[in-house]
Formats: sequence, C-alpha cells, structure tokens
Amino acid sequence: MRRVIWLQPFHLHLNPAFYQTLTPHDEIIFTESDDWMKTFKYHKKRLVMLVSAQRHFAANLKEAGFKVTTYFGPFKDAIAPYQDVQFVTFEITDKGLNQKVLEAFKAAQLPFEVRPTPSFLLNQDDLFSFLKRPFKMDGFYRLIRHHFKILMDGGKPVGGQYSFDALNRQKLPKGVTIEPPLHFTPDALTLKTMADIEALKDHPGSVDGFNAPVTHQEAEALFDHFLKNRLNTFGPYQDALVSQNHEVSHSMISQALNTGLLDPLQVIQKAEAMLKENVSLASVEGFIRQIIWREYIRGIYLSMEDDYDQSNYFDHQKPLPHYYWDADTKMACVKDSVTGVINDAYAHHIERLMVLGNFANLAGVNPKEVNDWFNIMFIDSHDWVVTPNVIGMALFADGGQMATKPYISSGAYIHKMGDHCENCYYDVKQKTGERACPFNALYWDYIDRHQDKLATNPRMGIPLSTLNKMNTDNKDALLTQAKIWLSNLEKL
Repeated sequence: MRRVIWLQPFHLHLNPAFYQTLTPHDEIIFTESDDWMKTFKYHKKRLVMLVSAQRHFAANLKEAGFKVTTYFGPFKDAIAPYQDVQFVTFEITDKGLNQKVLEAFKAAQLPFEVRPTPSFLLNQDDLFSFLKRPFKMDGFYRLIRHHFKILMDGGKPVGGQYSFDALNRQKLPKGVTIEPPLHFTPDALTLKTMADIEALKDHPGSVDGFNAPVTHQEAEALFDHFLKNRLNTFGPYQDALVSQNHEVSHSMISQALNTGLLDPLQVIQKAEAMLKENVSLASVEGFIRQIIWREYIRGIYLSMEDDYDQSNYFDHQKPLPHYYWDADTKMACVKDSVTGVINDAYAHHIERLMVLGNFANLAGVNPKEVNDWFNIMFIDSHDWVVTPNVIGMALFADGGQMATKPYISSGAYIHKMGDHCENCYYDVKQKTGERACPFNALYWDYIDRHQDKLATNPRMGIPLSTLNKMNTDNKDALLTQAKIWLSNLEKL
C-alpha cells in the first residue's frame, strides 16, 4: 500500500534511516493550516519561524527527489483526497493539536501509524517509566544522566556531583563582554514568508528584524557558535538580568529543537565534548540540565489532565495588565522584558519566571490569561512547554503538583540579579510610598492573603514567620500600599 507521510512544522527531522525506506510511490505532505497556525493569534515572528522552516524543509525534500505536497486549509481537507493509502505521522505532544489530527483521520476513516518523534530523548512510553509522582526534577535528571551516560564517570557523575547550579546564579559584572548570538539574514523564501505573515491581521509583533534559523544548517551554525563563544559565559550568568539584552549568553536554540532542526541527544553530546575545549564543567552541566528539563516538562504536561491550563489554586481573577501587550509601564524590569518580547518574541527564562511570571502572580492575575499570553507571544511557544512552566512553575496555580514552592520575590531579587533598578521610576529600596517598588508590597501582601494555603508548604516557613513577626505598623503599611497598587494595577 502506498504511504503518505504527514509532517507538521515540528517534525522537520533529518532522519536518513527513515527517508531511505520511502519509495517513489510514497508522498510527503505538509499543511499550512489555521489548525496549527491560529490556535492563538500568535506573534508574527513565531509564525515566520515555523512556516519558513517548514517551507525550507519541504523544498529540500523535493530537491532530493521526494514527492512533496503542501496543502493550505484545514487538516481534514488535506487528507480527504486520499484513499487506499497508509498514513504515517509522528507523535504530537500538544494535546489540542493532536486531537485535531486524530479527528481528521477519524473523519476520513483512514488507517494511520504514529511513530515516536525524534524531537526528544525519550518516546512517550519510555518517558513515563522515568517520570514518577510526586514530580521531582532531581531524580528524573539523575536517571536520564545514567541512562544516556551523560557526564558520567562510570557510575558516578563527572566532577563528583550532579548539579553545579549554585555556581550558575551570578549577576553579570560590569565590564564583562558577552559575545552576541549568531543572526541570519533572511533568504528569498523567508522574505516571502515574512510578507505572507505580515499580511495577517490582529497578530502581535512585527516580522521586521527576523533573524532566527530556519534550516538545519543555520541551526547547527547557531549552536556551534554558542558552544565556541557563549557556553563558557552561559553557566555563571544564565540567570542574569541585563537591560536591553534578553539573550545574554543563552543558546537561542529552543525553537530549533522544537521543530526538529536540532537533535537533543546530539546537542547534549556536542556540549559534553566542550569539556575538552576548556569550557567549565559548571557551564556544560548547567546547559545540559536545561535540555533534560525540556524532557521533564514534556512528561509533566502529558501526565496532567486536559484542563490543567484552567488550574487556579489561589483563585486569582485580575485581568492581564495592558503593559504585557504594549510595555507601557514605569516598572523598568517589566517594561524591558515585555519590550524584548514584543520586538523579538523572546525573553530568557529568568525574565519569564522572575519578572513576568512573578509580577503576574503577585498581582493576582488570572492564570489562564497569563498562560495564553505566553503561548501567543514567544517564538518557542508550544502548549506542552508553556503550560507546565507557567501554570505549574511561574504561577503555582496547580497548588504544587509540579513545583515545591511559589517562585515569588520582592524587588530585592531583581535588583540582585540585574541592572534595571538603577534607572527605574520606582525605588527598589522603598517598600511604601508612591515611588516604592511595587514588587515589595505586593510580595508581602501575597504572603498575607494566601497564608492558609502557604502554611502547609515547608519551603514557605521563613517568609510566613517573617510576616507574622513583623511590626504591626510596618505590616499594615505594606498591606495598605499593596491595596493601592492592586487598585491601580493598570497605571503602574
């Protein structure tokens, strides 16, 4: 029976063993469909990256002699013309998208085979043998390290410990130069894609300045440049917050991994090999831990109920403030982070977690609105990676199914890790008053209004104790200030 290989824009893997099995009668199909392009009104740069990468991959397969067809329209219309064929596709991690594919096959009454996706170290069956409840990254991380013999010296971790995270939390010192990441000039096909996407209505962002990798060669070049020029500074400064520098020393390869332009095991092995090039073990281990975190997040996503994105443990109901869309706020850290997202569809993980997620959590914003915003605005967004990181980690909206504590902080953490406070309208050292940093009073108000739920969390014992020992006048002043901020949230 003739086979039809249906590939999504995150199935762009170079897999010689698979393609060698195809015959001249087999066909490869792609779709440019609202079913995946418009689940949300995505940032335009995200759509350019996915559509251009898919178009380049389709063109390369066609040039290699394969029969390739691209369909424009709903999934069901793409497969409706086929009869007496065997469909082959790969795992889709996003649950909503996977359901749309299954419904299309059901409607067409066609046989299909779903193969494991090479986008991850583990297929779904193996993943669940590694991931156990209660979810703990440390145990999962160690199992993966042993199973794939990553940074292992026999049965022991290289360097005598599994994690060097304590060495990877430094503020970027003044005078330290960070090599910028490799950027790519759009070719004719990408320029055509940019024009197509720019014409879409009501999607945030602009295609201008698009410079992400859209081919395997570009993704490899980006990663090789990172390994040689940026990995050594990635380790110590991966958590640093730097004004108008959202990349710092991060690899910028997340969407290349998510689309299949890079292979995760090869990425890990190439990073491990950098130990022979005098790159520090802390930097290599810290980077590899992020790649394994990606596997962990996928496992959590697949383990949760389909309505996980509706979780709202603290019953937060405030709407997402306008400055998450327009960056019009006097809070320098929020303004800078959102500006980077608007311009480039990117912010690094501490901007996402400890600025954008932290503030939304302290302000009591509805978690579903926050989660949707992250899905819409980031070049590397996919529901499988966004939802656990936002609902579970950034907002603790699942009540601790994923994270062991809420990741919240006052302005002190942001001041410690970055330079935004130096030029902010608000004073990070002030807790009350019209020029006080809003993070400060909101932090203590969050602890106060959620005392009952936080009291059962052993990792929240110190801030709860501090709050309850606080001078009554000081505490009342903080809570009064927080009420002022919360009632004027749109004006901060």
